[in-house]
Amino acid sequence: MRSGSSFSVAFAILAFFAFGCNFQVAALGIGVRLVGGSDSMEGRVEVFWNGAWGTVCDDLWDLRDATVICRELGFREAYAAPIGAAFGEGTVDIVLDDVRCTGNEETVFDCPARSLGVHDCVHSEDAGVRCTGDRPVIIICPSNQTIDSDSNQNFATVNLPGPAASYHSSLGRLEITIDVDGSTRRVNDEVRLSIANSPHVLQFNASDANNTATCSMQISVLGIGVRLVGGSDSMEGRVEVFWNSAWGTVCDDDWDLQDATVICRELGYGEAYAAPHEAAFGRGAGDILLDEVRCTGNEETVFDCTAIRGSGHDCSHYEDAGVRCSKLLMLTTD
Repeated sequence: MRSGSSFSVAFAILAFFAFGCNFQVAALGIGVRLVGGSDSMEGRVEVFWNGAWGTVCDDLWDLRDATVICRELGFREAYAAPIGAAFGEGTVDIVLDDVRCTGNEETVFDCPARSLGVHDCVHSEDAGVRCTGDRPVIIICPSNQTIDSDSNQNFATVNLPGPAASYHSSLGRLEITIDVDGSTRRVNDEVRLSIANSPHVLQFNASDANNTATCSMQISVLGIGVRLVGGSDSMEGRVEVFWNSAWGTVCDDDWDLQDATVICRELGYGEAYAAPHEAAFGRGAGDILLDEVRCTGNEETVFDCTAIRGSGHDCSHYEDAGVRCSKLLMLTTD
């Protein structure tokens, strides 16, 4: 008979504390794995004991023993109990021998067997199983997250979220489909999120052949950005900047072509040919975020320019600054 009860008790205590502390335990089937099969439901049986994985000898190995292994891994019955190292020979210790399960045990360590580590076998006798059924997919939806935008963009990019999953299926891989709100744009396996319309809610389905779950998560976008509002086309308008999670305007005190050129280049255009004052493109409605901007004209972003930021201004919205940009000319040589 075996002396593996302390092993089962130790793992039971570990599982109790893991769940009691609200850890997410993804592994089902304590101390058992299948190795060398063509899919997750078949393979050489290996068990974890004394800090290492080991194999099971095929002496007395039958469908009842194999079924306990399959159920322990979350599958159904075993339909085969291959012997003779059908899935290749292991290279670790042989841990179990002369296993004699009734088929109703919760774990193979509850089955009668020789003492753990005691055997008269070699690895050419390693036992295997072939299971029927499918382990259920356990889908854990991701939590809300915050991402930063690039300093010169109105959008930030986030990879499509995938759920954390205990996934053990031979019936297909985890498939993700996503539905995003109207203020986002999808590019391949990424989603571009508008800074102006943050936060965003992403909803998506995760499924395999037999299981489906719906996840929803909120993504907040933080960062700095620049946009033009109220112009007749995309190259002119009232300057608005994104700061402290909100859009606001720029006061026209000290506003000149050098400042306007930094804005135009930041947006991917050429130089500015005008720097209109006095809310030429209409008055903004948000906070005034920059005042007395003094750029040299070489900065990569207006936020690199000297300025008064936040509430330290002495302006009102009839002083909102604007720009008119020229196209960026692409010179080519033959």
